[in-house]
Amino acid sequence: MWRTKQNSHVVDQQKLDRLGEKLLQALEVNDNEVKSAANSPFLYRRIRVRIEKEERRITEELNQWMTLLNQARHAVPLMVMIAAIASGLVWYTPSPNNQSSIQNNAPQGNGFLNGEMTGLSSDEIMASLIDWNERKEQQ
Repeated sequence: MWRTKQNSHVVDQQKLDRLGEKLLQALEVNDNEVKSAANSPFLYRRIRVRIEKEERRITEELNQWMTLLNQARHAVPLMVMIAAIASGLVWYTPSPNNQSSIQNNAPQGNGFLNGEMTGLSSDEIMASLIDWNERKEQQ
């Protein structure tokens, strides 16, 4: 329907070269601008302020790490002492084999024996629960 040129999307190479030259000229700094910037009374002060600001930022980051390491320095001996106590308790507690021989000689019964649960069957557990429910309803 509408007829357009097939080469309209192709950009002329000469136009691109001229555009590139204009951009370089606009971005180019001449000697006068460099001399005026160098002779500026506050140039070195502004650069020094930026350097000090960056140094301050780096030291603040290092101070945070040093604080963390200082806290770890206090926590590590405490953790070593806790680990030593725990390993000592494990080392000096009697083994379960010795306790099983003592329990075998004790009289067997339902409920707790020496603070440990003895083997109850599921029927015994259900009977005790039913008995508990009946006592609760009577009250």
